[in-house]
Amino acid sequence: MLDFQRDGSFWTTEAQLPSWAGYQTRNGPYGSISSDSPSDGVVTIYAPDRDESPPTEQDRASVQWLLDHEAELASAVLEGLLA
Repeated sequence: MLDFQRDGSFWTTEAQLPSWAGYQTRNGPYGSISSDSPSDGVVTIYAPDRDESPPTEQDRASVQWLLDHEAELASAVLEGLLA
């Protein structure tokens, strides 16, 4: 179950995307490299902000779909980049 929490102006949750582990960590200012260590695949997910309302069931289902299919998405992104 996704546990979205209010974080300032956004609703956020964290998840691990195993297929993205090992890449560069770029959480610094303006997407700069923030660590010399490879990423562990943990990402922060930002939900749409609608008048400070929590994420809807449709929002949650969309994020869950991403989590369920992250390996397929990683493969498609890499294939597209390498093409």
